[in-house]
Amino acid sequence: MRLGAPNDVGRAQVGWMMGGAAIARGRQAGERTRDEQQPMQVLSEIRHATMDELAKCRIIAEAMDGRSAESDYIAYLTNVYHYARFSPVIMAAAAARCCQTHEKLARYLLKHAAEEQGHERWALDDLSKLGVAPEFVERTRPTAACAALVGYVHDQAAFRNPVAIMGWMYVLEAVGADIGTAVGEKLGQAHGDKSNPIRFVAGHGEADASHAVAISQTIENYVQTPEDRRDVCETARVVSYLYTTMFRQIGDERATWVSS
Repeated sequence: MRLGAPNDVGRAQVGWMMGGAAIARGRQAGERTRDEQQPMQVLSEIRHATMDELAKCRIIAEAMDGRSAESDYIAYLTNVYHYARFSPVIMAAAAARCCQTHEKLARYLLKHAAEEQGHERWALDDLSKLGVAPEFVERTRPTAACAALVGYVHDQAAFRNPVAIMGWMYVLEAVGADIGTAVGEKLGQAHGDKSNPIRFVAGHGEADASHAVAISQTIENYVQTPEDRRDVCETARVVSYLYTTMFRQIGDERATWVSS
């Protein structure tokens, strides 16, 4: 785990640029056209690419194999706490800015924000069952990628194009739908002697399947302009990069650009 003084997530916005700027530099005009004309196809491809990258992460591979180390799981849940507590805030901020331009999308975001309210307490409850006190968790810092992820989507919601956060929501809901239930079952087997500390993972695995369908329909129905479609797809790319990087950082996997 990364321990230390409390983190000001707002300062983390710089971190996303390491991956996000590199992704943006590589974009071609043809990709932008596909984002505008076939956004759901593009998002589906990002979804599959995200799953491929997650499968390469050590802690995901070990969890799926039923070999999840308790220290890795604690580190994961600690990062969950740090991003889950901001999710409804970010969605509500985006909804407020969508009210005048995307009324139906604003209603969807407000509804989803209410559903996500308090989910960080699920993570704290699981951590308590693993012997980690809430007061201790609150004093930890998230990984750099986790902090950057929160900072990036908050910047989109509050200062840039609020519609773009649909790309963030799509990626996270898709991951939960694709592997949440299976990972929850494996974690339950690995840590079943600890009063089943899998409320967050299992709860999202069950809910995210329907959420993934709903968010896909919402994007299809209410994200219509070329700019909105481009921003949703680009946000999904950046979030995919940061989310998979978060798991690599939790597992202490060396970044490929760092020399030995």
